[in-house]
Amino acid sequence: MTGDAALDGRTAEHDRWFESPARRARQDVDQLVSLEPEVLTDASLWGRLRLLKRLRAALRTMRKQGVEEAWSYDLARHRRLLAAYGALAAAAVKREEKRGLSRASRS
Repeated sequence: MTGDAALDGRTAEHDRWFESPARRARQDVDQLVSLEPEVLTDASLWGRLRLLKRLRAALRTMRKQGVEEAWSYDLARHRRLLAAYGALAAAAVKREEKRGLSRASRS
């Protein structure tokens, strides 16, 4: 181990997990959109789909504000929300593909 990870005993796997794009996206979502805590922490398929649905609704609202040139529109916030949505959607797809492959290998 090298660098800061060596100093505090973290492993490379720990860094990959805690600095994953999906984790950063969840932190951004928590700051950008007010959601119930159970929506953010639900790791089931339906929970992830519900979170993505809420993010799509928030993106629709942001897009509408941008088109209408509303005073409350914030381009930086819109970009962060869009990046978070993309990262969480990609993570959901990757996780479901991985689960599908592991199920297929068992049968």
